[in-house]
Amino acid sequence: MAGSPSDGEDIAQEAFIRVWSSASRWRPVDRGWRNPIKTWFYRVILNLAIDRKRQRVVAPIENLYDVVDGSDDGFAHLYRHQISNLVSSAITRLPERQRRR
Repeated sequence: MAGSPSDGEDIAQEAFIRVWSSASRWRPVDRGWRNPIKTWFYRVILNLAIDRKRQRVVAPIENLYDVVDGSDDGFAHLYRHQISNLVSSAITRLPERQRRR
């Protein structure tokens, strides 16, 4: 029900903390009904699991991957433009017969 072992471990740990911190409020018999601690503890775990499911789903960072932007940045674009201008300028200075090749 937790979705992953790590979520289950988190829920179990939180359940133990909640039961420990509110143990004084547990009543073995409440309004004539037997109230075993096992049932109470189960309900705490179930409520925590339901609360966890209601929370926004966030992918663990281990499952994410880097998105690589293959496009040139501004400096690379400027560099290519300058190189292109230099090559074009050098070609125009060549004699006519060398430019044809």
